[in-house]
Amino acid sequence: MYKICCFFGHRKIVITVQLEERLYVVLEELILAGVDTFIFGSRSEFNDLCYDIVLKLKEKYPYIKRVKYNAPHECAFTSKEDALKFADTYMNVMHEQAEFQYFEKVIDSDRAYHANKKAYVIRNQEMIDASDICIFYYNESYQPPLRKNSKKDYTSYQPKSGTGIAFAYAKQKKKKIINLFE
Repeated sequence: MYKICCFFGHRKIVITVQLEERLYVVLEELILAGVDTFIFGSRSEFNDLCYDIVLKLKEKYPYIKRVKYNAPHECAFTSKEDALKFADTYMNVMHEQAEFQYFEKVIDSDRAYHANKKAYVIRNQEMIDASDICIFYYNESYQPPLRKNSKKDYTSYQPKSGTGIAFAYAKQKKKKIINLFE
């Protein structure tokens, strides 16, 4: 029986009504099958979409929990009040509105904190290790934008997809995978 589910997807995705509806149905089926904990990372539109749908489902199933795994230089809130207070402070300082998510539990990754450039890979592996099932929005042909090696070096390189690295790790760990990319 599955109890814990995590999410991974590309930073930018096309959010359609069909994707939202399909994700809602999949998540509700998982809840009815015994999943009660959902683990979130950061930095992707898919992650944000999953958070929004879990938040809606939490109204119907108030016992489900949202857990945030932080990578270095990230913070998360464990109450709606704290998130709103920070949003007010952010508005006063940055002069723009922002909405911040909140969770029942926040886990700071010590391994990721010391991993430098691989911090998100390590954090994602910890999320997968803690989960029974992984929901992905993974396009195998996706390539992140080319990056420069440094400010002084004009050559570029093709970075690997973080979602692709997480997908391969979840397969290696023999986790149950649901890929919502169509």
